[in-house]
Amino acid sequence: MDELGKFAVNLEMTNVDLDSEGADELLRTVMLRVTENCLAGGADFIGHVKGCLLTPDDRLLRANLVSMKTGVESEDLLAGKGFKGGRLLLHVIVHGIWDPVVRRISLDTISEILKERSIDHRIILDYCESVV
Repeated sequence: MDELGKFAVNLEMTNVDLDSEGADELLRTVMLRVTENCLAGGADFIGHVKGCLLTPDDRLLRANLVSMKTGVESEDLLAGKGFKGGRLLLHVIVHGIWDPVVRRISLDTISEILKERSIDHRIILDYCESVV
């Protein structure tokens, strides 16, 4: 066994109207808090966390996290139009906890963050392997 916990989600967000700075802050918050919660839940290090906000017209904000020391590195390709709804895509790889735990922590954390901001969402697809 590789001892890597992996999880990916694609969800749609509505009732959101963020400028580029607000969109960047939202994505950073999701990525950092999911990672912090995974570490608090037993993960011992980060493999890689990738995130993306994607608009219906294919503009995006993408980000990577490989270390809490270096933080989230993001690239804003929203063309100055902000984020008025669309998709959040998140892929989490951590070491030391299994996929179902990463899934639970990730989904709970994302729901909590979006609820704090009154952003409606629905999961389109999530992926998690079960450990047998």
